[in-house]
Amino acid sequence: MDNIDPELWILVHGGDCEAIANDESTPGFVLEWLATDNPIDMLLRVATNTSAPPATLEKLAKTEDEYRDVRCRVAENPNTPTSTLQKLAGDKGWWVARMVAFHPNTPISTLQKLAGHENGEVRQAAEAALRERQDA
Repeated sequence: MDNIDPELWILVHGGDCEAIANDESTPGFVLEWLATDNPIDMLLRVATNTSAPPATLEKLAKTEDEYRDVRCRVAENPNTPTSTLQKLAGDKGWWVARMVAFHPNTPISTLQKLAGHENGEVRQAAEAALRERQDA
């Protein structure tokens, strides 16, 4: 199905890009296309979609500084690869690192690094996640 033009797929399925970006049954190749050169509200929708392919989430994790909300949503997405979470842990914005600390798939080694973060909210989130994993 990946050889279908994403724009044509969107037209055939009603043409409402926002609804399509939110729909978890949307194919990955369409979400990948929607994550390219679109306004921030579209990127936020794709980053939140739990069906977004790992490569799409990796791409969205590399957005520019003014798109920190997109990177936060990527850090929240349950399908975000561990390698992407590790990269996001070093984000300039403490709010992104804090979301990484909350993600259940963040490696313990990354949580340990975040527990030494300069921002108190990031430290607290990482310490809480480490305690939670020890208790499990």
